[in-house]
Amino acid sequence: MTASTSRASALMQAYFETVRTDQVPLPLFIANDKTRWTAKGTSLGGKNLAAIKDPFAVAGNTLEPKPLKFVRSGDGSTALGQWQVRDAAGAPVGTYQALLRFKKTWLFSSIELIEAGAWADPVVQYCHVPGDVLGYRLAEGKSAVAEAQRRLTPARQAEAAARASADKARAAAEAAPDNAGKQAAAKQAAEKLRQAADVANGYQSQYDTQRAILDKAEAEQKALEDQRSAGRAAPAAQP
Repeated sequence: MTASTSRASALMQAYFETVRTDQVPLPLFIANDKTRWTAKGTSLGGKNLAAIKDPFAVAGNTLEPKPLKFVRSGDGSTALGQWQVRDAAGAPVGTYQALLRFKKTWLFSSIELIEAGAWADPVVQYCHVPGDVLGYRLAEGKSAVAEAQRRLTPARQAEAAARASADKARAAAEAAPDNAGKQAAAKQAAEKLRQAADVANGYQSQYDTQRAILDKAEAEQKALEDQRSAGRAAPAAQP
């Protein structure tokens, strides 16, 4: 484990032992009103954290020493992790999903208790707040697609105009095969069409690339929303 992971796991173990012995865990949390502790049907914050009654931290249950998943934010100020709790027989009881913030040392910003078999959002890398990478990819993807479309549309229009001119010039040249001027005009129009098509195809390639990137991000977002709606069991809650 990295140093950050080890310190975070030690903090989680300290929390587990504190609440299991009915002591007040306030020193382990950031002291502000945004700090939250959430369990099924219960949400506590601020000084009310002193009233925590943790159903996972009971006699016979143990906290896994290593997190199921742990990531530190890109800016280094926070971290997100999942730690599993098992009963005396080794079966999973549930998972703690905790957001930690660095204030000279790691402290909890939030803890959520997730029962075994319940859905938990996956712990994935983020920049500033959990989930912001996918949100950024969606926003940037939509912007990039719109910009690519803005360039592609007039390029295709220019190609269509060049094609119409080339068709007209070719027809005139075919009608007058001995007219050198019309033959030259047809060749010139064909070259302009080739150039216009090259430009349009280049923009089309850019558009297709950006569209594929956005499609992937949107597919990930939809899959996540579908899993949330279906209430599928989180990987963290499996034996």
